[in-house]
Amino acid sequence: MFRLITSNTGIGAVLKPHELQALIILNDAGQEYTGTKDVWEKANTALVASGQKYLSRATYINFLHGLDEAGTLDAVETTGKGGKRPLYRLKEGGLDEFKQDMAKIIMASLKGAFPETDLSSIVAELPN
Repeated sequence: MFRLITSNTGIGAVLKPHELQALIILNDAGQEYTGTKDVWEKANTALVASGQKYLSRATYINFLHGLDEAGTLDAVETTGKGGKRPLYRLKEGGLDEFKQDMAKIIMASLKGAFPETDLSSIVAELPN
């Protein structure tokens, strides 16, 4: 789900610009649920204004659905034109809790990929 982008730092090191923009939009919404259409429209507006390329709505749908399946977002299902659709929000802890969840997912993936490696000793050696 996440890929390391070594040229970036912080949360941008594991999220693409459009993914980060989607999370910023959810964070700005606070505890209100937001649909993928709103996220897609606002994120693309911001990205295109900054010179990035326009992305399809499916890109955002797949990203948010993946985060929901990983347990890092809260989601509810609502009905509207065309049937059921999900609405998303960050968990109560906002971006801080999301970062913690993301770190757990990444560490679990590393532990599975390198079971013989003591990750706690590596983490202890990292600079703050």
